[in-house]
Amino acid sequence: MKLQDLRLGNWVIDKFDKRNIHECQIELDDFAAIINFGGSPNVMYKPIILNKEWYDKIKDNTHEGVCFSNRDSKFYIVIDAGDFEAAWVEIKFVHKAQNLWYELTEGSELTIKENV
Repeated sequence: MKLQDLRLGNWVIDKFDKRNIHECQIELDDFAAIINFGGSPNVMYKPIILNKEWYDKIKDNTHEGVCFSNRDSKFYIVIDAGDFEAAWVEIKFVHKAQNLWYELTEGSELTIKENV
């Protein structure tokens, strides 16, 4: 995971305190901490793998021809190009899904359901 892959609000696993490994959202202070530890987020965080549990939290998001789908135990953002064949982009990590969604929807944040 690279620093430039992260945005405010991205979900990641905080692994800095080995006794309290947990999922969290990136906040502004986290960027300063990453820089203080050499600029690599991998010291403090690791990506959350997009699994069935996380897919269920995001699958209902749709926006002007952009939606989520799953096939063969893989997860995708599907981009409907109208008269052309839809593009299926495989997504492996939650923060990547958040970032691609943000780009494809021109600034809309991905809605993540709690307690699914």
